[in-house]
Amino acid sequence: MSLFIAHLSIADLSVAIFNVAPNLCEIVSFPKNCPLQTNTIGCKITGYMSLVPIYGSTYVLVVATFDRFLAMNYPFKAQRLNSKHVHLMSGIAWVAAFIFSSPQLFIFKYNEETQYCLAEWISHPVIHSKLAAGYAIWFALAIWILPTVVIVFCYGNIVLTVWRSERSCTRAQHLEKSKIIKPLQITLAIVIGYLICWSPWMVATLVLQFNATANVMCE
Repeated sequence: MSLFIAHLSIADLSVAIFNVAPNLCEIVSFPKNCPLQTNTIGCKITGYMSLVPIYGSTYVLVVATFDRFLAMNYPFKAQRLNSKHVHLMSGIAWVAAFIFSSPQLFIFKYNEETQYCLAEWISHPVIHSKLAAGYAIWFALAIWILPTVVIVFCYGNIVLTVWRSERSCTRAQHLEKSKIIKPLQITLAIVIGYLICWSPWMVATLVLQFNATANVMCE
């Protein structure tokens, strides 16, 4: 579990460096004063790298939850796993993050007039609203809805397994199980924090996006 926590820490630190920092730079300073945001190549790289750690953090959390699911429901199989398996699972999560962030490389470019990174189709309001809505749906599915479904499924099974086994455990088994419960509680706390932090932003983004799309379509 400590290895998963390490991967999560790296992902969250990367979010601060590659996502929060560039956004703060645009908010508090004119974009032309922000490094790597003064041309199309820099714009694409910045946009791409701003999403990679977000996907990475989410998918590492998913595989960590799946690891807890294996530990509780298939303990004999889980005992065969070692640090190599943890790095492999985390590596798969990072590869998925790099792949799913790739649309950023094709969508955005640097606009000389506004000096901002904008979507290629921004000058066509109706087309922009449709594509932006589609991209918002994809992002919500990939970063929030599907990971949440997997996490809820895993923890639902874990809770059911714990509830069933509590009634038939001996004292020695209870002590042995406590070694598994502690990392399980740590993972659950991280998951709850993830859902609490992400849900308001995702709901608000989808509501605002589709309200804007509806207004453009009506016009």
